Amino acid sequence: MGSIRICQLFGSYDYGGICRVAMELALRLRRVFDVTLVCRKILRRSEEDIEIIELGSRSTADLWKKLRKLRELFDIIHTHDVYSLPALMRGRCRAKVVYTDHGFVPIKYQSHIIRSFHGVMFAHLCRLFARWADVSVGISDYIVAELKEIGCLNVLKVPNGVDLERFRPIERLEDFHKLKIGDPMLLKVGLIERHRGVDYHIAAMPFILKKFPQARLVFIGTGKEIDHYKRFVKMRKLDSFVHFLGWVPHNLLPLYYNAADVILQVDYWHGFGLPILEGMACGKPVIARNAYAMREHILRSRAGVLVEGKDPRELVAALEQILSNYEDYSLKARKYAERFDWDKVVAKYVEVYERMMSDE
Repeated sequence: MGSIRICQLFGSYDYGGICRVAMELALRLRRVFDVTLVCRKILRRSEEDIEIIELGSRSTADLWKKLRKLRELFDIIHTHDVYSLPALMRGRCRAKVVYTDHGFVPIKYQSHIIRSFHGVMFAHLCRLFARWADVSVGISDYIVAELKEIGCLNVLKVPNGVDLERFRPIERLEDFHKLKIGDPMLLKVGLIERHRGVDYHIAAMPFILKKFPQARLVFIGTGKEIDHYKRFVKMRKLDSFVHFLGWVPHNLLPLYYNAADVILQVDYWHGFGLPILEGMACGKPVIARNAYAMREHILRSRAGVLVEGKDPRELVAALEQILSNYEDYSLKARKYAERFDWDKVVAKYVEVYERMMSDE
């Protein structure tokens, strides 16, 4: 068997979670296969020394036309982009298709429910085409169940990974002491949007400050609603206690995780929860919402505390519980993260690709 030609296809290059996953997979799969990265749109310059081909489509019809041509250039198209499925699955094609589903934000957690309705419904319609993919992959138990529910037959669970060399406990205080804000420092990494529970985290701060007057909440990430939440913080007179750092380069994230004491992930929705793993890899306990994939990580690791995400005062009790037994939570966090080493994840995909090609 010659070198298998694989296309890693994703939506926008914005250095978000899905983009990061596709990048990490491509960088490691290149040791074994001929891998090309393709995306619909490049929104941010690549931090890695790797070429990304931009489709630059003017419309959905134009995108699907280009995708149909793409099918003849590769042995396997591994798509992380639900909107590509109708084009990839239409008619006969040379390439086999692997679809990794990263989940959808439920309409009830969208910032603009009416405006988002058509987009979410279109995504769900596109997702139905996953029933004809050669392999469908769910990154969590919750997403695997959703894929089976819509009729996908060949469904596998392959979680996202974490770079354990990059995300690890740092012993030398001088590496990150300047980044330390507050005692305890609470860190929230991810999009600054409604479904990430930004309002809940901010609303909890007055209660947390009563118990921990030196506590500080730090947000890392960008989003269309960041200015709205900054105004909300100022209106609540919390601007001395809540900090928005905006986008941080991926190579600097481990410093911030190490500077923090506890990672907060009380999102309304999350299909996987990459910041949970990155924080745990740095030995940090996590407080997360008792729902979706977030629940899976905390129950299996015992490296954090689950809250319902309704009453912000829950965070105070969760924080006390973690800080009273911090070392135990920290050790369990790193041990759990080691299950998700990227090399282990890539090995699973290598097995999938090789089995698909040998079945021809």
